[in-house]
Amino acid sequence: MSQQPTAKYRDDYRAPDFTITDINLEFDLNPNKTLVTAVSQVKRINERATDLVLDGDDLTLVRLDINGDTWTAYSEEAGKLIIRDVPAAFTLTIQTQLDPENNSALEGLYISGGAYCTSVKQKASVVSPTT
Repeated sequence: MSQQPTAKYRDDYRAPDFTITDINLEFDLNPNKTLVTAVSQVKRINERATDLVLDGDDLTLVRLDINGDTWTAYSEEAGKLIIRDVPAAFTLTIQTQLDPENNSALEGLYISGGAYCTSVKQKASVVSPTT
């Protein structure tokens, strides 16, 4: 389901072009069609950068807004979302759909033993849905 992991080396590191200063995540949990809405405050660090590149596997993009307006200058390429010609500072709203029940990679949001779980850098947490 996910791409194979690739080695990352210190020599390959380069400073990011943008920083996200704040993020608000909202989850509408459903075993096969969870909606995640992320509202982020983004600031450009590298003055020459014009495109924001975000990584993500097994996500379906539902909505992409910048400063409250629908943004159409983007492409999806090999597990990356490339948002083109972004302002120097902006509010980014991205809504994605994912399938936790069929996430066998056990990365991101998945269901295990009937519970919603998420893993981040080898740490896992369990989320109990509210009814």
